[in-house]
Amino acid sequence: MQTAPKLSLLSASVISTLLLAGCSGSDSASTTSSTAPTPLTFTGTAADGYLKNAKVCLDKNRNGKCDGNTTDPETTTGNGGVYSLSDVTQVDMDTYPIIVEVNSNTVDEDNNQTVGGSYTLSARAGQYAFVSPLTTLVNITVAANPTTKPEEALAQIRSRLGVVDSGLLDNIDYVAAKNTGSDDNKALYANAHLVAQSIATVLKETNTTINGDKAKTMVVVDEITNNLSKIAEASDKQASATSLASQITNNADYVTQKATLKTDMSSATLPSTQEILTLMKEGLYWIENSSNWKAIGVSYATANSTTSSGTMVSKETSLNVNAWNTPSEGNEIVLNPNTNTWIKSDSLVKPTTFSIDNDGTFNMSSRYYETQTARGAVINLSGKTIQDKVNAYTGWTMSGNSANFRSGAQGIIFNRINKTEGWTIHFTEPNNGSCNNSQITAVNNNCNIVQVNGGNAITLSNLANNTVSVNGSSVARFNQAGDRATFYTNWNWQTNTGTQVADVPVNTITKGSSTFIALPLPASLRDKTEEDMVIFAVIDNVVRIGRHRAKDDITTSILFNKTAAEDVLTAAGLPAMPNWQ
Repeated sequence: MQTAPKLSLLSASVISTLLLAGCSGSDSASTTSSTAPTPLTFTGTAADGYLKNAKVCLDKNRNGKCDGNTTDPETTTGNGGVYSLSDVTQVDMDTYPIIVEVNSNTVDEDNNQTVGGSYTLSARAGQYAFVSPLTTLVNITVAANPTTKPEEALAQIRSRLGVVDSGLLDNIDYVAAKNTGSDDNKALYANAHLVAQSIATVLKETNTTINGDKAKTMVVVDEITNNLSKIAEASDKQASATSLASQITNNADYVTQKATLKTDMSSATLPSTQEILTLMKEGLYWIENSSNWKAIGVSYATANSTTSSGTMVSKETSLNVNAWNTPSEGNEIVLNPNTNTWIKSDSLVKPTTFSIDNDGTFNMSSRYYETQTARGAVINLSGKTIQDKVNAYTGWTMSGNSANFRSGAQGIIFNRINKTEGWTIHFTEPNNGSCNNSQITAVNNNCNIVQVNGGNAITLSNLANNTVSVNGSSVARFNQAGDRATFYTNWNWQTNTGTQVADVPVNTITKGSSTFIALPLPASLRDKTEEDMVIFAVIDNVVRIGRHRAKDDITTSILFNKTAAEDVLTAAGLPAMPNWQ
């Protein structure tokens, strides 16, 4: 078994229901017949800038492309990107997505030049008035994952672009709107236009990699969505988009591999409440692997499986040579929102509770004082080749193994949405009694201690005019006043040089009696897209580092039921499942 290199794409301001794009509109009366709906003509606009001579169709077979009038009613855009689609009904428009196929002869009215390539835009059913790269993200995200609702996709994209007012851009043509209204609104829509142009660049430059494949389109759109923050933050958005497109095309095998996951996800089934409870009672398992670290975790319900609410437990363990360490519930230092004080999570008696709504939404209130909602969809893995699915689902590579999953093996798509923000300080326990960094001596059994000038930082003011490690070879270098910091990657401590990423303000956060500082985290440095700030707080009389978890962001995980998890461990040559009780 080998470790697959991660595809390091740009990780996690301005778009809202522009993303949904448009309300229904028609230039004919909406009359209906008692025998059949009356065919009408519907109009809309296609843009990154307005797009002339692009093909537009109603995707009645949902394959993500225009197949000709016999299958998908179609037309062509004219001046201003306007199209008119005839002989379709209101039911059709509310049922099927709109597709816009841009080709080398399409003119982008931003510069009145042909686009010089091909790519596809879309908008979800019922949202045909304004079709753009932004509506494409929402449509593809929802189509790719049966557990994602349109409003959730919107909230996620707004969060990654820094949009707060969800109604500000409702049903607005950003090309026209950037020239009207207040100066603030003009700037908002102008930025939306620039972001849309950048998304179109990625779609065009990856078109050969996509090659008309719907599942590959889903993979590319995922990468764009994950990197929206980076594109929006960039001073040169087109350069950022071109860099992202290059990373995708240079990792075509990754795209092909993940397309398998997208195909499986789009055909997954939504379980009933009883099926969810049965899965939770048995346990949902995650498995991770890196070159020097292997871990497995499980979340399981402790409630009776006939009820739709109860408590749940999450435990994890890592591999110690040839045996699993004793599983534990893990540990962090979290900000208690009720008292606004930092508290070690293993001292919390508050259990994680859950309830399941009639629509299958899983509501969780965690022991870390965070509220989340989630939904799951089930993939049948019985008889499928283990290494194919592990390679597609988990990001690490198995090879030379043709074993299949046993009957009853299942994969579970788990979409988790943060409904509250979270402030977390990492708890790093000593390894065999000592910290991995020989300069650090654990304080209160925690090796998470910020170092400055070869010693412990005791106060937040100690950070001024100093450079501190953020993660790996990335650092934050504070100015002399301590009110700004510059992030660098590839930092060399001997020469005090690195690759500059971003200069950011140092924000002071006060929560009751707790005061700490937060730095906006550049998207390219985020371990997880929902973690948008790095924070520093004084705990146990030393400065420790942590993260802020953003509200509304979606985290998608692929978990396994017990049968599938056991099969993966066996095929990977890892020890058998530990005892979780």
